Amino acid sequence: MSRSRKARVARGAALLDEVRPGWARRIKLRRLEMNSGYYNPEHTDPDDREHCGCILAQLDSNGGEGTYWKGLRALGVNSQAFGFHVYDRERWSPFTELWKDEVRARR
Repeated sequence: MSRSRKARVARGAALLDEVRPGWARRIKLRRLEMNSGYYNPEHTDPDDREHCGCILAQLDSNGGEGTYWKGLRALGVNSQAFGFHVYDRERWSPFTELWKDEVRARR
């Protein structure tokens, strides 16, 4: 696993610790999918990837379209530098796993 990826996700998690204390308790690990900016809390099937959500989408209490972008605007940071988004040639799956590690470490 790339140290750069891990450092970016750790930076994002630390930012959330600061601005959204307790954020990790609100994340549904089985539904965490960093390549999905859409989260619908009404859907409970973890295999329904269309309705699973990234960290920021899950933290938006309203759910629905655009929750990732609303969360990102609220933080006011560069999404890639904080592990909320990937650079062009990176894959999403390592980020999902790294974020799950950060969530588990805080529970």
